[in-house]
Amino acid sequence: MALPKINVPTFEMTVPSTEQKITYRPFLVKEEKVLLMALEGKDPKETARALKQVINNCCIDDIDVNKLAPFDLEYFFLLLRAKSIGETIDLTYKCQNKKGKTDCTNVLEFSANIDDVKVIKDPEHTNKIDLTDTIGIIMKYPALETILVQDFNTESVDEILEVIINCMESIYDENSSYKMKDTDTSETKEFLERLTQIQFLQIRKFFDTMPKVVYKETITCNKCKKNNEIEIEGMQNFFG
Repeated sequence: MALPKINVPTFEMTVPSTEQKITYRPFLVKEEKVLLMALEGKDPKETARALKQVINNCCIDDIDVNKLAPFDLEYFFLLLRAKSIGETIDLTYKCQNKKGKTDCTNVLEFSANIDDVKVIKDPEHTNKIDLTDTIGIIMKYPALETILVQDFNTESVDEILEVIINCMESIYDENSSYKMKDTDTSETKEFLERLTQIQFLQIRKFFDTMPKVVYKETITCNKCKKNNEIEIEGMQNFFG
């Protein structure tokens, strides 16, 4: 005799990058197992792969998870987590009150409500970067595994160049467009190294202004009474 099946609720969300409305269900025990195994391994590639797999399984509408921006995936997963496990996550935050020669070292405990997480979009953000009147670059978003580990504020030129090259879709001029997949990496690196600092900063701005998943809250320290403006960015900071 067949066992009864439990009906799974469905929810609707809007994909931040496209404004497309999609329907999804919570992740189940079998999918939570996939996530836990990936998180235990602490391999960004495995974590990203597991996260995409779970999102793909839970999305009822037809959508290609590999074409979603990293902030789409982060936002989607946090919503999934809220509907699957609970809307709140217990976090800690060290009070930032500076009191002369000593600081307040009190550790604040609070519960972040995932429903209050938002994707913040900078109005100046663009993937088309005009380097001169006739030459420019079309950028694409970095892979999720890069977002999980990369420090985008790094001062290492080699690290910056590697990230930029991996995120370049094409270079264009007044006559043609040159796809990076058809261009040798060493040639692309030489192109970037010939840029002026002002031009290079224009490319850096693409990363600095990328949409990001943000949670904001004001917490009052129960020891020194200072109001702490807490801002959490990125999915990984919700889970330590």
